[in-house]
Amino acid sequence: MSSKPKNTGGPLVLAFTAVLVVMLFVGFKGLAKTAKESYAKNQATITEIQEQQAKELKSRSEKAQAAIAQQEDMKAQAASPVAGANAELGKAKYALCATCHGQNGEGMAALKSPALAGQSADYIIRQLQNFKHGVRGADPAKDMAGAQMAPMAKMLSEEDMKNIAAHIGTLTGKAVHTLTGDAAAGKAKYALCATCHGPNAEGVPAMKSPGLTNLPDYYVVTQLKNFKHGVRGADPSKDMQGSMMAPMAKMLSEEDMNNIAAYIKTLAK
Repeated sequence: MSSKPKNTGGPLVLAFTAVLVVMLFVGFKGLAKTAKESYAKNQATITEIQEQQAKELKSRSEKAQAAIAQQEDMKAQAASPVAGANAELGKAKYALCATCHGQNGEGMAALKSPALAGQSADYIIRQLQNFKHGVRGADPAKDMAGAQMAPMAKMLSEEDMKNIAAHIGTLTGKAVHTLTGDAAAGKAKYALCATCHGPNAEGVPAMKSPGLTNLPDYYVVTQLKNFKHGVRGADPSKDMQGSMMAPMAKMLSEEDMNNIAAYIKTLAK
């Protein structure tokens, strides 16, 4: 009677399988660790590249913005009424102006002269031209202060005016006021003025209107009276901006004028 041969391969297979499973597990674990480390390293590299790209983009953007700002600044300078002006020459010419307007452009109450510091160059030049060509100060009986300015302006060339305006732009004198008024009442009246002179009386270049915040109150009132009574702004062909002021001033009483001047003082910085 024959007997079946013993199956000695089973345990070996099991043992080999177990060893293989262990090896595979260890191998997979190692591969997973390696893959994880590799992924982390790659992510760090990617992040570093992205950060570098972001820095480069930011740098390019800042350079582009700086270039645009520089171009805009150059355009503004080219469009400026004092482009190419010589403030040092203007300072020398201003020596005579200082007799009435103060060394630092602060004006003089005793002479009823306005402060000039802080005023736009465009307005300074235009008014000098008006005095020179008889648009302002042509009638001493109606405007003695303006009549005193006229011969001064007649001595100036267009280049002189630009140079003086450039120098005035460097001055920081503050006006001295002499009048009293109701600022609260003036604020209500000023609402219409704000259309051309700005909500803070800063002036509006597009309207060719002056800033008012550093004008002495006595000068504001005097000029409102001049506009009201036809001393200024009576001829639109010679003074378009002044002619726009005339009807506004005609609506104001002297008390209104004092109140408006009092309010404007509160807007000064």
